[in-house]
Amino acid sequence: MKYVFLIAISLEGTLNHINDFFIKDDDYRIFFLEKDLDKCGNKKDLILINSGNKPTPMYYAHRKGWVTFNDSIRNPIYLNKLKRKGLKFIVILKKSFGDEITLDYPICYSNAYYTIYELK
Repeated sequence: MKYVFLIAISLEGTLNHINDFFIKDDDYRIFFLEKDLDKCGNKKDLILINSGNKPTPMYYAHRKGWVTFNDSIRNPIYLNKLKRKGLKFIVILKKSFGDEITLDYPICYSNAYYTIYELK
């Protein structure tokens, strides 16, 4: 009887989170973030991504930098602070992990999923 109970708990836990085991359609394009960032700069460039407190896009970018919310990116004091620390690019996610905003910086690369702005 206790094995049936353990199996039921295991099955419920697995089925309850089955969607976590698969890549969502909008998340798939984020896999190419590293390649697209390579078109703009090098791997040592620091970046900022509007993914809130989710670091997943930073992992796919294979870069160092910061993740934050759109409100912080709109704050010039915050951006100037990061520029002094070496910030080179801002990645604005449009669909997954973040919401699209537009910035007054030159666009290095853009597609339906994200825009990469270059800070000069």
